[in-house]
Amino acid sequence: MKFAKKLQDELYSEWCDGYIDYKMMKKVLKQENDEAVSLFCGALEEQLHKCHSFMMGQQRTISDEIVTLEFQVGPNVLSCSSNDSTIRLSGHCSRLVDRIERFRHFALLNHMAIRKIIKKFDKRFQMHFLQSIGLPDTTKLLVSDRDVGKWLLDPAQHILGLMQELVQVRNDRTCVERPLRQFNFWISELRMGAQRARQRVRYGEMPDPTKLRLRLVFGESIADD
Repeated sequence: MKFAKKLQDELYSEWCDGYIDYKMMKKVLKQENDEAVSLFCGALEEQLHKCHSFMMGQQRTISDEIVTLEFQVGPNVLSCSSNDSTIRLSGHCSRLVDRIERFRHFALLNHMAIRKIIKKFDKRFQMHFLQSIGLPDTTKLLVSDRDVGKWLLDPAQHILGLMQELVQVRNDRTCVERPLRQFNFWISELRMGAQRARQRVRYGEMPDPTKLRLRLVFGESIADD
């Protein structure tokens, strides 16, 4: 399957404005004038900035949803309230997992688009783009699908599983204690993952994991300023 069709088939339509415009970039490569290379570089940088801005917005939304989830869990789950509230929280977790999964796939498709269009550039101009020109610095600010999976999706899926388990054992306090202890661990991992994603899309660098955990222990918010 051609990548352009794969991108069109798999992109999330509500986020279509955030994806790299792969078809447009291919058209730029077909320019036959002396400025074709500079036109390509300018178009690539513009597309990367667009993608990065969208990633920053999604990162903020996910961080806010994590804060909301943690706030709701305190008074609802830990106080052993009604099963209905636990079901509602499980639904919130499920929606969060869905959003993170879309974010992961968004990152995957955009990184693939970058690799594919650079490969086409090399073939078109018979030069190695990465060695001769190099990717814009904005590329360093793009979180990868692997990072989203490890930092956000994996802990969020564990939390969802625990919430679903709580729905099943809600009336047995002895059974409730174990998933609640695990929940505290995974919500901490999710908060740390959100901080790491925030650091990547803002600065392109990673904080020291030990220092970050200490900051979270002392109650630093993951919500953006």
